[in-house]
Amino acid sequence: MLRAQCLVEITPGFAGTNSLVAAPAAVSPAAPCGTGIVPWGPHMWPFPGLSGCATFAFPWLYKEEVQELPLLLARLCPQHSFAMDGLNVSIAFFFLVFGLCQLFRWLSKRLLSPGTHGCLAREFAGSFQLCMSCLELRMLMDIGPWGGGFGLDVVLTLLFLLSAVHGASLDGASANPTVSLQEFLLLESSLAATGAKLLAQGVGAGTGWALTRLYWSWELTQLHFIQNLIAPECSSSIHTSLPHAAFLEGSCSFLLHLILLKLRQSHPLYRVPALAATVTFLTYAAGPYTGAFFNPALATAATFHCSGSSFWAYIQVYWLGPLAGMLAALLLFQGNIPRLFQKNLLYSQKSKYKVPKAKVTAQAEGDKPQKKRKGGKSNAEPRA
Repeated sequence: MLRAQCLVEITPGFAGTNSLVAAPAAVSPAAPCGTGIVPWGPHMWPFPGLSGCATFAFPWLYKEEVQELPLLLARLCPQHSFAMDGLNVSIAFFFLVFGLCQLFRWLSKRLLSPGTHGCLAREFAGSFQLCMSCLELRMLMDIGPWGGGFGLDVVLTLLFLLSAVHGASLDGASANPTVSLQEFLLLESSLAATGAKLLAQGVGAGTGWALTRLYWSWELTQLHFIQNLIAPECSSSIHTSLPHAAFLEGSCSFLLHLILLKLRQSHPLYRVPALAATVTFLTYAAGPYTGAFFNPALATAATFHCSGSSFWAYIQVYWLGPLAGMLAALLLFQGNIPRLFQKNLLYSQKSKYKVPKAKVTAQAEGDKPQKKRKGGKSNAEPRA
Protein backbone atom coordinates (compact mmCIF):
# COMPACT_ATOMS: atom_id res chain seq x y z
CA MET A 1 0.00 0.00 0.00
CA LEU A 2 1.33 3.40 -0.99
CA ARG A 3 0.76 6.71 0.73
CA ALA A 4 1.04 10.22 -0.71
CA GLN A 5 3.86 12.34 0.62
CA CYS A 6 5.35 15.76 -0.08
CA LEU A 7 8.54 15.94 -2.08
CA VAL A 8 10.37 19.25 -2.43
CA GLU A 9 13.40 19.24 -4.67
CA ILE A 10 15.98 21.94 -5.41
CA THR A 11 17.88 21.44 -8.65
CA PRO A 12 20.79 23.43 -10.10
CA GLY A 13 19.84 26.26 -12.43
CA PHE A 14 21.61 28.67 -14.71
CA ALA A 15 24.08 31.34 -13.54
CA GLY A 16 24.77 29.52 -10.27
CA THR A 17 21.18 29.72 -9.04
CA ASN A 18 18.92 26.94 -7.83
CA SER A 19 15.32 26.25 -8.74
CA LEU A 20 12.59 24.66 -6.66
CA VAL A 21 10.56 21.76 -8.01
CA ALA A 22 7.76 20.23 -5.96
CA ALA A 23 5.40 17.38 -6.62
CA PRO A 24 3.49 14.76 -4.62
CA ALA A 25 5.43 11.53 -4.37
CA ALA A 26 4.25 8.01 -3.72
CA VAL A 27 6.51 6.34 -1.19
CA SER A 28 6.19 2.97 0.44
CA PRO A 29 5.60 3.15 4.20
CA ALA A 30 8.38 0.67 4.83
CA ALA A 31 10.88 2.40 2.56
CA PRO A 32 13.23 5.01 4.02
CA CYS A 33 12.54 8.64 3.27
CA GLY A 34 13.45 9.48 -0.31
CA THR A 35 14.33 5.94 -1.38
CA GLY A 36 13.75 5.31 -5.09
CA ILE A 37 12.74 8.89 -5.83
CA VAL A 38 15.89 10.91 -6.41
CA PRO A 39 19.30 9.43 -7.26
CA TRP A 40 21.17 11.84 -4.98
CA GLY A 41 19.20 10.96 -1.87
CA PRO A 42 21.81 11.72 0.85
CA HIS A 43 20.95 15.47 0.85
CA MET A 44 17.53 15.32 2.43
CA TRP A 45 15.84 16.33 5.64
CA PRO A 46 12.46 15.17 6.98
CA PHE A 47 9.78 17.64 7.99
CA PRO A 48 8.98 17.09 11.69
CA GLY A 49 5.31 16.41 12.23
CA LEU A 50 4.67 16.11 8.48
CA SER A 51 4.16 12.84 6.65
CA GLY A 52 6.54 13.72 3.85
CA CYS A 53 10.11 14.27 2.79
CA ALA A 54 12.19 17.12 1.43
CA THR A 55 15.10 16.43 -0.88
CA PHE A 56 17.62 19.07 -1.88
CA ALA A 57 20.43 19.13 -4.39
CA PHE A 58 22.76 21.08 -2.12
CA PRO A 59 23.58 20.57 1.57
CA TRP A 60 23.16 24.29 2.37
CA LEU A 61 20.25 26.48 1.35
CA TYR A 62 19.95 30.21 0.93
CA LYS A 63 17.14 32.29 2.36
CA GLU A 64 15.71 33.16 -1.06
CA GLU A 65 15.32 29.46 -1.88
CA VAL A 66 13.96 28.37 1.48
CA GLN A 67 11.34 31.14 1.38
CA GLU A 68 9.53 29.16 -1.30
CA LEU A 69 9.17 26.07 0.88
CA PRO A 70 6.05 27.16 2.85
CA LEU A 71 4.26 28.09 -0.39
CA LEU A 72 5.01 24.73 -1.95
CA LEU A 73 4.12 22.79 1.17
CA ALA A 74 0.87 24.71 1.53
CA ARG A 75 -0.16 23.60 -1.95
CA LEU A 76 0.94 20.00 -1.50
CA CYS A 77 -0.17 19.52 2.11
CA PRO A 78 -2.90 22.11 2.79
CA GLN A 79 -3.94 20.40 6.02
CA HIS A 80 -0.67 21.35 7.74
CA SER A 81 -0.25 24.65 9.58
CA PHE A 82 3.04 26.21 10.59
CA ALA A 83 1.89 29.14 12.65
CA MET A 84 0.64 28.16 16.07
CA ASP A 85 2.97 25.22 16.61
CA GLY A 86 6.09 27.28 16.02
CA LEU A 87 4.85 30.23 18.06
CA ASN A 88 3.84 28.08 21.03
CA VAL A 89 7.18 26.28 21.06
CA SER A 90 9.05 29.61 20.93
CA ILE A 91 7.03 31.03 23.82
CA ALA A 92 7.75 27.90 25.85
CA PHE A 93 11.42 28.35 24.98
CA PHE A 94 11.36 31.92 26.34
CA PHE A 95 9.83 30.75 29.62
CA LEU A 96 12.42 27.99 29.93
CA VAL A 97 15.32 30.40 29.37
CA PHE A 98 13.99 32.88 31.94
CA GLY A 99 13.43 30.13 34.48
CA LEU A 100 16.93 28.70 34.10
CA CYS A 101 18.56 32.13 34.34
CA GLN A 102 16.55 33.03 37.43
CA LEU A 103 17.60 29.75 39.05
CA PHE A 104 21.23 30.48 38.18
CA ARG A 105 21.00 33.97 39.73
CA TRP A 106 19.42 32.58 42.88
CA LEU A 107 22.14 29.95 43.30
CA SER A 108 25.03 32.32 42.52
CA LYS A 109 23.75 34.90 44.99
CA ARG A 110 23.85 32.31 47.78
CA LEU A 111 27.01 30.47 46.83
CA LEU A 112 29.31 33.23 45.53
CA SER A 113 30.71 36.38 47.09
CA PRO A 114 28.93 39.67 46.33
CA GLY A 115 31.75 40.86 44.08
CA THR A 116 31.88 37.67 42.03
CA HIS A 117 28.11 37.56 41.78
CA GLY A 118 27.83 41.19 40.68
CA CYS A 119 30.68 41.25 38.16
CA LEU A 120 30.63 37.72 36.73
CA ALA A 121 27.58 35.58 37.49
CA ARG A 122 24.96 38.30 37.12
CA GLU A 123 26.38 39.64 33.85
CA PHE A 124 26.85 36.13 32.45
CA ALA A 125 23.22 35.21 33.19
CA GLY A 126 21.95 38.49 31.76
CA SER A 127 23.88 38.17 28.48
CA PHE A 128 22.98 34.48 28.18
CA GLN A 129 19.29 35.23 28.64
CA LEU A 130 19.36 38.22 26.29
CA CYS A 131 21.23 36.40 23.52
CA MET A 132 19.06 33.28 23.46
CA SER A 133 15.83 35.28 23.54
CA CYS A 134 17.03 37.68 20.86
CA LEU A 135 18.13 34.92 18.49
CA GLU A 136 14.83 33.09 18.80
CA LEU A 137 12.90 36.32 18.34
CA ARG A 138 14.95 37.23 15.25
CA MET A 139 14.12 33.81 13.84
CA LEU A 140 10.43 34.56 14.29
CA MET A 141 10.90 37.99 12.75
CA ASP A 142 12.75 36.65 9.70
CA ILE A 143 10.74 33.50 8.98
CA GLY A 144 7.42 34.19 10.72
CA PRO A 145 5.80 36.56 8.18
CA TRP A 146 6.24 34.16 5.24
CA GLY A 147 6.73 30.82 6.98
CA GLY A 148 4.53 31.09 10.05
CA GLY A 149 1.58 33.14 8.94
CA PHE A 150 1.85 35.82 11.65
CA GLY A 151 2.74 39.42 10.99
CA LEU A 152 5.15 41.97 12.39
CA ASP A 153 2.66 43.07 15.05
CA VAL A 154 2.97 39.71 16.82
CA VAL A 155 6.76 39.89 16.81
CA LEU A 156 6.84 43.50 18.06
CA THR A 157 4.42 42.62 20.86
CA LEU A 158 6.69 39.76 21.87
CA LEU A 159 9.68 42.11 21.71
CA PHE A 160 8.03 44.61 24.07
CA LEU A 161 7.06 41.89 26.55
CA LEU A 162 10.51 40.27 26.43
CA SER A 163 12.22 43.65 26.92
CA ALA A 164 10.01 44.35 29.93
CA VAL A 165 10.77 40.94 31.43
CA HIS A 166 14.48 41.46 30.80
CA GLY A 167 14.43 44.84 32.51
CA ALA A 168 12.64 43.40 35.53
CA SER A 169 14.71 40.22 35.87
CA LEU A 170 18.31 41.29 35.14
CA ASP A 171 18.86 42.09 38.85
CA GLY A 172 21.03 45.15 38.17
CA ALA A 173 23.08 43.61 35.36
CA SER A 174 23.50 45.62 32.18
CA ALA A 175 24.20 42.74 29.73
CA ASN A 176 25.54 45.44 27.41
CA PRO A 177 29.22 46.45 27.06
CA THR A 178 28.41 50.09 26.33
CA VAL A 179 26.38 50.37 29.55
CA SER A 180 29.26 48.84 31.53
CA LEU A 181 31.69 51.31 29.93
CA GLN A 182 29.29 54.13 30.77
CA GLU A 183 29.35 53.11 34.43
CA PHE A 184 33.15 53.11 34.29
CA LEU A 185 33.22 56.62 32.80
CA LEU A 186 30.80 57.83 35.49
CA LEU A 187 33.21 56.59 38.22
CA GLU A 188 30.61 54.03 39.32
CA SER A 189 32.81 51.02 38.54
CA SER A 190 36.54 50.29 38.68
CA LEU A 191 38.67 49.18 35.76
CA ALA A 192 38.98 45.60 37.06
CA ALA A 193 35.24 45.28 37.66
CA THR A 194 34.48 46.67 34.20
CA GLY A 195 36.88 44.23 32.56
CA ALA A 196 35.28 41.33 34.44
CA LYS A 197 31.82 42.45 33.33
CA LEU A 198 32.88 42.67 29.67
CA LEU A 199 34.41 39.20 29.85
CA ALA A 200 31.28 37.71 31.45
CA GLN A 201 29.06 39.39 28.85
CA GLY A 202 31.12 37.97 25.98
CA VAL A 203 31.12 34.45 27.43
CA GLY A 204 27.40 34.62 28.18
CA ALA A 205 26.51 35.78 24.66
CA GLY A 206 28.74 33.13 23.07
CA THR A 207 27.27 30.36 25.22
CA GLY A 208 23.75 31.53 24.42
CA TRP A 209 24.49 31.48 20.69
CA ALA A 210 25.92 27.94 20.85
CA LEU A 211 22.98 26.53 22.84
CA THR A 212 20.45 28.25 20.60
CA ARG A 213 22.05 26.67 17.53
CA LEU A 214 21.84 23.30 19.29
CA TYR A 215 18.18 23.94 20.06
CA TRP A 216 17.49 24.80 16.40
CA SER A 217 19.21 21.59 15.30
CA TRP A 218 16.50 19.57 17.07
CA GLU A 219 14.01 20.98 14.49
CA LEU A 220 11.05 20.90 16.85
CA THR A 221 8.91 22.91 14.41
CA GLN A 222 8.97 23.75 10.72
CA LEU A 223 10.24 27.23 11.56
CA HIS A 224 13.24 25.74 13.33
CA PHE A 225 13.74 23.31 10.47
CA ILE A 226 14.01 26.19 8.00
CA GLN A 227 16.19 28.21 10.37
CA ASN A 228 18.53 25.27 10.86
CA LEU A 229 18.96 25.03 7.08
CA ILE A 230 19.79 28.68 6.49
CA ALA A 231 21.80 29.27 9.71
CA PRO A 232 25.18 28.00 8.37
CA GLU A 233 24.87 30.31 5.34
CA CYS A 234 23.45 33.37 7.07
CA SER A 235 23.85 36.74 5.43
CA SER A 236 24.91 40.05 6.92
CA SER A 237 22.35 42.16 8.78
CA ILE A 238 23.77 45.33 7.19
CA HIS A 239 21.41 46.24 4.34
CA THR A 240 22.57 49.79 3.71
CA SER A 241 25.80 51.70 3.20
CA LEU A 242 28.48 51.40 5.87
CA PRO A 243 28.36 55.07 7.07
CA HIS A 244 24.56 54.97 7.20
CA ALA A 245 24.60 51.70 9.16
CA ALA A 246 27.12 53.03 11.68
CA PHE A 247 25.07 56.22 12.03
CA LEU A 248 21.88 54.24 12.69
CA GLU A 249 23.47 52.02 15.33
CA GLY A 250 25.07 55.07 16.95
CA SER A 251 21.75 56.96 16.94
CA CYS A 252 19.92 54.01 18.51
CA SER A 253 22.60 53.74 21.18
CA PHE A 254 22.47 57.51 21.76
CA LEU A 255 18.70 57.53 22.36
CA LEU A 256 18.80 54.41 24.52
CA HIS A 257 21.59 55.71 26.76
CA LEU A 258 20.02 59.15 27.02
CA ILE A 259 16.75 57.66 28.28
CA LEU A 260 18.67 55.27 30.52
CA LEU A 261 20.57 58.16 32.12
CA LYS A 262 17.37 60.13 32.58
CA LEU A 263 15.46 57.25 34.18
CA ARG A 264 18.17 55.46 36.15
CA GLN A 265 17.03 57.01 39.46
CA SER A 266 13.31 56.53 38.78
CA HIS A 267 11.12 53.73 40.07
CA PRO A 268 11.32 50.43 38.12
CA LEU A 269 7.56 50.61 37.60
CA TYR A 270 8.14 53.54 35.23
CA ARG A 271 11.67 52.79 34.04
CA VAL A 272 11.09 49.23 32.76
CA PRO A 273 8.10 49.97 30.46
CA ALA A 274 9.77 53.13 29.14
CA LEU A 275 12.95 51.26 28.20
CA ALA A 276 10.94 48.39 26.69
CA ALA A 277 8.96 50.81 24.54
CA THR A 278 12.19 52.52 23.47
CA VAL A 279 13.80 49.23 22.44
CA THR A 280 10.68 48.22 20.51
CA PHE A 281 10.51 51.52 18.64
CA LEU A 282 14.22 51.52 17.77
CA THR A 283 14.03 47.92 16.55
CA TYR A 284 11.05 48.75 14.36
CA ALA A 285 12.77 51.83 12.92
CA ALA A 286 16.33 50.54 12.37
CA GLY A 287 15.78 46.78 12.17
CA PRO A 288 15.42 46.56 8.36
CA TYR A 289 18.78 48.32 7.87
CA THR A 290 21.12 46.97 10.56
CA GLY A 291 19.13 44.55 12.70
CA ALA A 292 19.00 47.20 15.47
CA PHE A 293 21.27 45.44 17.93
CA PHE A 294 22.86 48.51 19.68
CA ASN A 295 24.58 45.93 21.89
CA PRO A 296 28.13 44.96 20.83
CA ALA A 297 28.15 41.60 22.64
CA LEU A 298 24.81 40.58 21.18
CA ALA A 299 25.79 41.67 17.67
CA THR A 300 29.10 39.80 17.89
CA ALA A 301 27.35 36.55 18.75
CA ALA A 302 24.47 36.96 16.31
CA THR A 303 25.94 38.34 13.09
CA PHE A 304 29.76 38.55 13.08
CA HIS A 305 30.05 35.02 11.65
CA CYS A 306 27.69 35.76 8.76
CA SER A 307 29.02 36.42 5.28
CA GLY A 308 28.38 39.59 3.31
CA SER A 309 30.41 42.13 5.32
CA SER A 310 34.01 42.27 6.46
CA PHE A 311 35.11 42.00 10.07
CA TRP A 312 36.18 45.68 10.06
CA ALA A 313 32.74 46.67 8.76
CA TYR A 314 31.11 44.79 11.62
CA ILE A 315 33.44 46.52 14.11
CA GLN A 316 32.58 49.95 12.73
CA VAL A 317 28.83 49.40 12.76
CA TYR A 318 28.25 47.30 15.88
CA TRP A 319 31.11 48.41 18.16
CA LEU A 320 32.29 51.89 17.22
CA GLY A 321 28.78 53.13 16.37
CA PRO A 322 27.16 52.26 19.73
CA LEU A 323 30.26 53.42 21.61
CA ALA A 324 30.14 56.83 19.91
CA GLY A 325 26.41 57.07 20.65
CA MET A 326 27.02 56.29 24.34
CA LEU A 327 29.74 58.95 24.60
CA ALA A 328 27.52 61.55 22.91
CA ALA A 329 24.61 60.76 25.25
CA LEU A 330 26.84 60.94 28.32
CA LEU A 331 28.36 64.25 27.24
CA LEU A 332 24.95 65.75 26.47
CA PHE A 333 23.45 64.62 29.78
CA GLN A 334 26.39 65.37 32.08
CA GLY A 335 28.23 68.08 30.22
CA ASN A 336 31.46 66.22 30.96
CA ILE A 337 32.92 62.73 31.23
CA PRO A 338 34.01 62.37 34.89
CA ARG A 339 36.60 59.66 34.21
CA LEU A 340 38.33 61.78 31.54
CA PHE A 341 37.79 65.42 32.57
CA GLN A 342 35.84 67.31 35.24
CA LYS A 343 35.27 70.61 33.44
CA ASN A 344 31.69 71.04 32.33
CA LEU A 345 31.68 71.94 28.65
CA LEU A 346 27.96 72.48 28.15
CA TYR A 347 26.37 73.69 31.38
CA SER A 348 27.33 76.36 33.91
CA GLN A 349 28.58 75.18 37.30
CA LYS A 350 26.19 75.70 40.22
CA SER A 351 26.94 75.33 43.90
CA LYS A 352 25.51 72.17 45.41
CA TYR A 353 25.00 73.86 48.82
CA LYS A 354 22.57 76.76 49.28
CA VAL A 355 22.76 79.12 52.28
CA PRO A 356 19.36 80.15 53.75
CA LYS A 357 18.32 83.78 53.11
CA ALA A 358 17.79 84.60 56.79
CA LYS A 359 21.33 83.56 57.63
CA VAL A 360 22.75 85.65 54.81
CA THR A 361 20.76 88.73 55.97
CA ALA A 362 21.93 88.32 59.58
CA GLN A 363 25.53 88.05 58.47
CA ALA A 364 25.19 91.19 56.38
CA GLU A 365 23.66 93.19 59.24
CA GLY A 366 26.36 91.96 61.62
CA ASP A 367 29.06 93.20 59.31
CA LYS A 368 27.78 96.80 59.10
CA PRO A 369 28.71 97.99 62.65
CA GLN A 370 32.12 96.44 62.26
CA LYS A 371 32.75 98.52 59.17
CA LYS A 372 31.59 101.68 60.92
CA ARG A 373 33.93 101.03 63.85
CA LYS A 374 36.81 100.82 61.46
CA GLY A 375 35.87 104.23 60.09
CA GLY A 376 35.54 105.67 63.61
CA LYS A 377 32.21 107.41 62.95
CA SER A 378 29.86 105.35 65.08
CA ASN A 379 32.12 104.73 68.09
CA ALA A 380 30.42 106.34 71.11
CA GLU A 381 33.13 105.50 73.66
CA PRO A 382 34.97 108.56 75.23
CA ARG A 383 38.55 109.08 74.26
CA ALA A 384 41.31 110.18 76.62
